[in-house]
Amino acid sequence: MCKILGFALTCLSLIFSSLSFADEKLPMEGVVLKIAVDPQSAPISYIKDDFAHPIGMDIDILQELSKRLGFTLEDDRFYVLDRNSAIDCLQKGIVDVVAGGMATTEERRQLMEFSPVYYQTGLGILYSKVHTEGKVNLGSLSGKKVAVVKDSPAFVYLNSVFKDSIEIVPIANLTLGYFMVAYGKVVALVHDYPLIKDFARTMPSLNLALSGDIFSLESGQIGLGYAKDFKYKMQMNMAIREMMNDGQMQKFINKWIRRR
Repeated sequence: MCKILGFALTCLSLIFSSLSFADEKLPMEGVVLKIAVDPQSAPISYIKDDFAHPIGMDIDILQELSKRLGFTLEDDRFYVLDRNSAIDCLQKGIVDVVAGGMATTEERRQLMEFSPVYYQTGLGILYSKVHTEGKVNLGSLSGKKVAVVKDSPAFVYLNSVFKDSIEIVPIANLTLGYFMVAYGKVVALVHDYPLIKDFARTMPSLNLALSGDIFSLESGQIGLGYAKDFKYKMQMNMAIREMMNDGQMQKFINKWIRRR
């Protein structure tokens, strides 16, 4: 009799525990987020075949966060916006999160919240093999025109360290910088190293090259940007740290950056 009763209790325990597990919800289940992505940041985020569904390292990270936390995307898409427009929409409450090679800077911290830094890019120098002779490095740029995206980490760095020696040419976006270097309008473009490296690799006909130097690692600390009143910051940050600890984040970095 005791054995039968014990067996029955064990079965009931298993049934209730399985029901409890089935009913357990993910931390952000039912939450719908509107996420803006800068498409000019290959290989971190860029457009390939579908304008509404960019690809890249940050996209993989966001999709993994969705799996772990349970949130979905509004209209089942990312909203593709340039960096300045994305930050503006974040401040106005139009989007919840911005991604796509978003570097954390003190200036941006006044406008938004940031996730933990999950990748450091560092800065690099892109130049034309057609229009430039000799070795290119920071020292060789003295007195020459150098394109830098306005208000980017590279812009802040060059203005604080080389303002008096380099002729800094502020530009609105990275695409314009590529054009100016390729056609000899400036001697070089300074920007996040993985981004300019990937562009030079994928556009061999432009005859662009990198100096090989990676500097100012602290200038390219990449994370997600949140609206100031974003209520799910803690859940997102915990999941990002979990991905960093269990090796998933490194897999994404290897896939998109380290092995390219």
